[in-house]
Amino acid sequence: MGLKPQDFWNLTLKEWNLTVKGYVKREERLDKRTAMICATLWNVNGGKNGKPLSPEDFMPKKRKPQTPEEMLNIIKMHNQIHGGKEG
Repeated sequence: MGLKPQDFWNLTLKEWNLTVKGYVKREERLDKRTAMICATLWNVNGGKNGKPLSPEDFMPKKRKPQTPEEMLNIIKMHNQIHGGKEG
């Protein structure tokens, strides 16, 4: 996000939350801009079989949130990989 360590540690929780929200919005705008460029290039060059695509076709797909069970399985997998013991 481009913060220097001393700047980070001087932020209040509210300022940090605003910084993160701003960063997320900026990244979303960049994703949309990149998708527009990709769609334009695709369509100008004829694409595959001449099928036009929209910018949404190039946007990152939204992922569904993980369930608690999925999170636990990932933790168990990392624990096993790093030699931890279950119990």
